[in-house]
Amino acid sequence: MRYNGGASPVGCGGWVAGARGFVKADIAMHGTRRRFTVPGLLVVLCAILAVPAAQAELELAPLFTEHAVLQADMPIPVWGTAAPGAEVQVELAGESTTCKAGESGRWRANIGALEPGGPYELVVASSEDGRLSRSDVMIGEVWLASGQSNMRWRVKHTKTAEKAIERGDRPAIRFFQVKENAAGRPLQRVAGGSWVRSSPGTVPGFSAVAYHFACFLRNRLETPVGVIQSAVGGSRVQAWMKRQHFVAHPSLKPDLEQIKELEEKHGDLGDVDSPRRTPTVYYNGMIAPLAPYAFRGAIWYQGESNANARDADRYAEAFSSLISGWRRDWGRNFPFLFVQLPEYRGPGEHWMRLREHQRLTRERVDNTAMVVTLGLGNPDDIHPRRKRPVGRRLMHAALAKAYSRTDVAWSGPIASRATATSPDDSGKVVVSFGYVKGGLKAKEGGLTGFEVQDQGGDWREAEARISGHRVVVRSPVVPEPQAVRYGWSEVPEPSLVSGAGLPASPFSLPLYR
Repeated sequence: MRYNGGASPVGCGGWVAGARGFVKADIAMHGTRRRFTVPGLLVVLCAILAVPAAQAELELAPLFTEHAVLQADMPIPVWGTAAPGAEVQVELAGESTTCKAGESGRWRANIGALEPGGPYELVVASSEDGRLSRSDVMIGEVWLASGQSNMRWRVKHTKTAEKAIERGDRPAIRFFQVKENAAGRPLQRVAGGSWVRSSPGTVPGFSAVAYHFACFLRNRLETPVGVIQSAVGGSRVQAWMKRQHFVAHPSLKPDLEQIKELEEKHGDLGDVDSPRRTPTVYYNGMIAPLAPYAFRGAIWYQGESNANARDADRYAEAFSSLISGWRRDWGRNFPFLFVQLPEYRGPGEHWMRLREHQRLTRERVDNTAMVVTLGLGNPDDIHPRRKRPVGRRLMHAALAKAYSRTDVAWSGPIASRATATSPDDSGKVVVSFGYVKGGLKAKEGGLTGFEVQDQGGDWREAEARISGHRVVVRSPVVPEPQAVRYGWSEVPEPSLVSGAGLPASPFSLPLYR
């Protein structure tokens, strides 16, 4: 007897319910009506419930809906469920492949790399379970957009909302918005969502940063662009990390202890009242179920909820672990592009230290890009409304990192090394920079925001001047500086820029002698 997920072959009738519960029932089985006592009825019900769920009808994973965008130029995994052992055939854009469902009923097939194009029909068929299809499927560029509220911030709440919505008829741009879901263990299925085409009616609800990123990318590459949006306001970086990553890093031990304490108290992390601050829960519910969906790379805007005394100085290790963990899940060293926090008045020193740990992550983790957003923030609002230029800077970073475009200026100057000169030079410090396309430039008013640290640990304002691709820094009251920093303020003035006008990242560096 096989259960197909619809009507049961066992039709139930004659239930007598009341204060005493169910006492008897007439059940029609294969045309024969039989009366069961309660013990007999329980035996039948157990037999029905024991039928493996894996024998349900042929299904595609929830990520494969109509209007989907599938990644071009790399193998495309397609997966779902069917009857155990069933042979499943997958067809797309003239390509066909087959696979067999395992004992649990799960199956996965890989379509060979395809060129951008569409629309196509994705067809999945099984000799035992029939056939299903998804129409209007495009082959193009897919990006995962994640983080907290500034990534989730909707187009309708931004400075350029009216114009963006008015021009929203862009059917080649599509979004899959993953439903918010905190889970105690990694899930295999997303909790909800579907692919939606860009239109004036849908654009208002899209992530503003991700939408503008997609628009700029679409214009430059002339290919369909899909965004999987998986972001939750107020979430710490730890909420997006895999449990195993906390075990290997001593500085993350407090998070592992928090996980254990919460499990002892609640049983399941998904039941905690504040999941947004609970480690692993959004990785489990909103990232793990996405694998192995093929995408080109990830964009990330997060850190505000970690700019505190507990988290700021551990951020680089946590964020680095997140990136490496996601890459292991997908088996690819994909480009990971992220936004450095802009100006904002409130968290004090922790805000600056969080920015510095973002810079350190870019320095330590390969195939990453950090876009500096000084000048785009709002000192009095943690949610700045200027999202379009953030999307543009991420797009330029994508062109450089994911598409090998060498002609784009995507980053402002990034300090790489600070060297103390000889004692005869009266305490001069030379700071070397990378990403100086077009050279180093000072904004009107000259260089400001540079400081050097004296032997007592105090920071003193310093003079600075540009010398080629370096900046020479000196304070007349610090003959033997110990360190140098720039832009170390909640609301720094971005006085140092590249020839393309992109601001330099704040930094704090020890001196090499």
